Amino acid sequence: MKSKDLFVKISVLCVALVFPFYVSRLYAAAGETAVIGQLKFTALGDISCKVEAADKGSISGAIVIPATAEINGKSYIVSTIAGSAFESCKEITSVTIESNYLKTIGQRAFLYCSGISDTIFIPASMDAGATIGIYAFADIFAPVKFLST
Repeated sequence: MKSKDLFVKISVLCVALVFPFYVSRLYAAAGETAVIGQLKFTALGDISCKVEAADKGSISGAIVIPATAEINGKSYIVSTIAGSAFESCKEITSVTIESNYLKTIGQRAFLYCSGISDTIFIPASMDAGATIGIYAFADIFAPVKFLST
């Protein structure tokens, strides 16, 4: 019985020591970024990331916010559109949100994006527990509609 107890204790100790190292290799550290096309993705320290314009001065055309993004060779779900992510980006003409994991649209995310003319569809993942920040869609002239589940 003693050897079995010792084996269990050693096993638990090994898992406790190795698991954090293993997990740290799976995901980038919080704050690590990647620029893909016109978008910048920032790891949030778990399996998710936030998105924003890589360069607000030059972003233009149709913007597609993907479901996932790769940061340093690791895949993250896009859960957040950052606060002021596209604020005053008047050359954006449409926004497509592909992420079904989106939980937050930050304050002023699309404020003053007056060039958007197509309907912005908000995914069904933006349920009762999700957050849409104040002025997220203020001063744009395109309709914003929620997709049903």
